[in-house]
Order: sequence, then structure tokens, then C-alpha cells
Amino acid sequence: MSTISHAPYLLAAGPAVMCGLVHRRIAERRGPRTKIILALNSPTPLATDLPVLLVATLVYLAVLGAAHALLPFPAVDSPIVATVLITIGLIVGVVGVAPLIAASAVLFGPILADTDYTLALVAPMIAGSLLLFAMVRAERWRSQVAQMRVLATFGPAIQPPAPSQYLSVGIAVAVSTTPVIATALVTADLGLIDTLLRWICSTLVSLQLLSWQLSARRQHRWTRNLINLYLTAIVAAAFGLAAVAGETIVQFWTQQRWLTGWLGGLILTAVALLVWVASRGEFASVLIDGPPRVVRAALTSAILPCFLGVCLHPSGGTVVATTILATAETLTLLAGRRRSLVRAVARTNLAYVPRFVLGTRIYFFGPWLHDAIWRRPTRPDLTLVRLYSGMAATSAAGNMIEGQALNARDANLRYPLVGVKALLWTSIATEALDQAGREVIPRVPAPAVPELRTALEAARADIDAARAVVFCTADRWPEALAELRRSASRYQDVGAHHRAAVMQALGAVVSAAHLAQPRSGEKILDAIPGPISRIPTIQYLDSVLHAHLAEPDSSERAARLAEADAISPDLTSLETDAARDTALPAWDDDLTQGLSSLCRRLRGAVAVPSETTVDLESGTADGEVMVRVV
Repeated sequence: MSTISHAPYLLAAGPAVMCGLVHRRIAERRGPRTKIILALNSPTPLATDLPVLLVATLVYLAVLGAAHALLPFPAVDSPIVATVLITIGLIVGVVGVAPLIAASAVLFGPILADTDYTLALVAPMIAGSLLLFAMVRAERWRSQVAQMRVLATFGPAIQPPAPSQYLSVGIAVAVSTTPVIATALVTADLGLIDTLLRWICSTLVSLQLLSWQLSARRQHRWTRNLINLYLTAIVAAAFGLAAVAGETIVQFWTQQRWLTGWLGGLILTAVALLVWVASRGEFASVLIDGPPRVVRAALTSAILPCFLGVCLHPSGGTVVATTILATAETLTLLAGRRRSLVRAVARTNLAYVPRFVLGTRIYFFGPWLHDAIWRRPTRPDLTLVRLYSGMAATSAAGNMIEGQALNARDANLRYPLVGVKALLWTSIATEALDQAGREVIPRVPAPAVPELRTALEAARADIDAARAVVFCTADRWPEALAELRRSASRYQDVGAHHRAAVMQALGAVVSAAHLAQPRSGEKILDAIPGPISRIPTIQYLDSVLHAHLAEPDSSERAARLAEADAISPDLTSLETDAARDTALPAWDDDLTQGLSSLCRRLRGAVAVPSETTVDLESGTADGEVMVRVV
């Protein structure tokens, strides 16, 4: 280590202390419209800022001073040590740990007196701190006039994009072009074919990374930020590993002839696809989920092999193998691989909402209200609400929603929300639609209001259908029938006659099979118009209903059940029938699965005669005594 003047450290300590104070002012000024968790920062008055900062600095100095006296500090000229120091510095700076920023600048001057440590740790801290300040300044430090102008335009709930959103997208786009830039900057003495393959491979990887931006454009802003963060982290990790230890890894790679060339490409592709199937296509970012997900993260879009054997340390065999892997990853991406991953990330984000208090839930809905509804009132994107309807159907069937138990203090969230507990998801979806009705409709142009109301009503019909599935799973048939009728009425009001007919037919079979109202159900099915009554789902439910009306051991019942089995509504047929209402978006896949399971369950109830008892609390309906299957 070199010993030089302490002047550079005094210059570094000044900006570091100022960054610490700025972060504390940001922490104090955070309001209900913009919240961010800044570690170790408490919103205390300015008079106490310096004492708190000084105490934390002294503690930090004492700890690291003792560590420096007792432990040997490695030389910064090691690439691994420098990478670790820079990474720690950036994390500390971006997170906003003000005492650490100031104390590090003070510590590495008088105690270590080493310029390399200052540049490797303190400079990234200051850079990250200034980056955070630039991200939040425009949102938190507006004048009162500007704040009133924003409040008058968007109200207290709708949240327009902050500078951090544009910065997040910009960083992700820049990171996505890293393979092409690295290929251009690192020269390689390869043949014409290998050079062409090298450019093709890096371009394919960059295009795959950029495509994630398009695939997530209709998701919640928090989901888009999470995907951008994931891509940035995985690219940074792959690039860092390739830069620090890439030469050694590639040397070992090229020695394994079976992993290079065409054969190596096919083997890498097979491993990537098999691990993708083993990890269920979900986000490969949580290490505790097992080694397969770590392998999948490394091979996703051929990112790590591209940096290792194509961009930074190219050789003929590694270029060919990686190009084959990148081509296969591109084809699977086009075939829909990313759809399941984006959906898993979105569901994980939505599953975290039950932990939020009311104010934080409003803050969560704010970006969605702006991006999905306020900005496009004639074509609102209500995917968030429909995802919640699918989550309700999935939970009611006894399945755990990914992310539901993450940091959950409520014991109920640590287990599947079986039965009526799954109504938690529909209540959140209803809350989101209520926010849209209160906050967005009064602030959009008058000509767009009718279309917006229609879209919101159609989404409420989807929620009613999900609630019906939940009640059916819990064997609460009267409530299920009420929800099916409410859903049918709403679909009818928005002109979705095919979906309304499906809900009416489900209600008719529920009435006959579980509430002892067969004639009432028959009237409902007879009232469905002729063209609509011939769609497969309606024909299936009609056969099930008439099988229930027939004698238990009669040939008519057997014939009707055979007709139903020949139709057997699966996901495809239900999706096709729902798609006939072209003005509405498709049902969520999990809601469609729940409705399909309900159809099969109603068919099973007819096939096996059940003992019935009178439910004294159910009353009567349409002149018939309502009974409940036990």
C-alpha cells in the first residue's frame, strides 16, 4: 500500500458527508405519494442530523479500524478484490446508507492512506448516492406550486412515472446492448465464419434481452422494475465473472472437446431446456430454490456463455457452441418461454400486496391506475385484476401462490388459502376497481367514460366468476349461485352474451345438482338464445342438466352423460367460447382452469347420486325448496 497526502481523502469526505445529509433530507421529505425505504435513515430534524451521522461514523470507524489492525487487508490490484469493493460501494451508495458513505471516506484516508481503496470503494459510494438523488429529486423536491399542479391533474392516488422509472428502463436497455458492445471492443483473430457467428450470437443475446422490455410493457410498473433489475443483475454478474475469471474458465471449457463446436452447442441446449423444465419455468433468481435454478439463470438467453466464449475470450469452438445455444434460446423465447416467466414475476408481485396497509395499497395501485387506465381510458388494461381472479381460483383449489409466504407475518399467508380464504384475492381486485372508479373516471375525457365503465364492469364480472369458483370449491352452493347470476347479469350488460350464457348455464346446473331446483335450471337453459346455446360449453352443461333430470338408472341418463363426455369442456373449448365475445379480453388462464374444473365437478355430481338434506337457512327459490348436497 502506498502512503500519500491525505488531501484527496478530505476532498472525498466532503461530497460523502453531503450525500449523507441529502439522503437524510430525502428520508424526511418522503410523503404518501412517493415512498422509498432508505436503510439506516430516519426522518429526524436537521438539528439532529449531524450528531446521528457522527455517532454512526464513529461506530463504523471503530469497527473497521479494529478490523484493519487485526486482519490483513488484501491488495486492490487483485481483480476480484477490486470488483468486490466496487460492488459494495455501489450497493451502499444506491441504498442510501448515509453514515457508511461518510465514514468510509474518512476511514480510508487517515487510517489506510491508500488511493486505490478510495477509488474502489468511496467513489462508487458517492456515484451511487448521486444516482439515487437524481432518481428521486424531481419527485420529492418539487415546489409547492408544482406539487399542487400534479395533485390537480392526477389526484392523491394516481401516480405518474417518476424519473427513476425512465432511468430503470434506460439502464436495462443499455445493459441489453452490452454483448454487442463488448464484441465490438474486443478483437479476436478468428476466421470469417467464426467472426460472423460471433456477431450473430451477440446480436441474438442482445435482442433477447431487449425483448424482455416489450414482454413486460403491460405489467405493473413494479413488475417491470423487478424484471429490469433481474436482467441488470444477471448481466452484471455474468460480465463480472467473465472479466475476472473468464480466461481460466474458457481455458477449461476449450479443453473439454465435447463441450465445444456443434456437439457442445447441442449439449448446452439440452441442459438449458431440461433445467428449464425442472425449474417449472419460473424466475431463476432465488438461490435457495436449488442449483437447477442457478444453472438456468446462467444459461438464460445464453448470457454467461456469450460473455465467456464469444465477447471477452472468444475461440472457434466456444463461439459455435454458444451460437447454437443462443439460437435455441431465441426460438423458445419466441415460442412463449418468457410468457410464463413474466407471469410468474407478476403473480409474485401481486401476492405481496396482502401485507400492505391501506395507505401502501393505494400507493401500489397508483402506477397501475396511471399506466393501465388513465393513459389509455378507451382501451384500459385490466390484466392486474384478471390475474387476481385467477389467483383466487388457484388458491381455492389448494395451491400456493408463489410469493404469498414471502416475509409473511400473517400465519394464514404461509399456507394455501383454501376455500373461502381465497376470497382475499378477489377483495384486492375489487379494491383496485373501486380505486379506478373513484380516481380515474372523474379525470378522463367525457367521451372515454362509457368505454371505461364498460371495461370495469366486465372486469367485475370476471371477479364474480372467480368468487363463484371459490364458493363452489368450499361447497357453499347458494353463494356460488348468487355469484354466477351476478356475473351473468354483468356480462349481459356489457354485451358479452356468450360469457353470460356460460355463467347462466353453470348456475342452472348448480341449481339442479346441488340446490334441488331442476326445473328452475331447465328454464334458465331454455331461455338461452339458439345460436349461443349451440356452443360446446353450453351443450355440455345442457347434457349434464338433462342427465340430472332423468331417472338415476335410466338409459336416458346414460345417453346424456355420454353426450357430455363426448364434448368434455377443456381449457381450449372454454377459451374459444369466451373469445366469441371479441370486445372483451380473454379470461385469465387460471380462472379458465377453475371454470373447467367446476364443469367436470358438476358432471361428477350427476353421475354419482348424492343424499340431500333440507338446508333450513336457504329458504326457497322459484317456488322450489332449496336443498344442499351433503
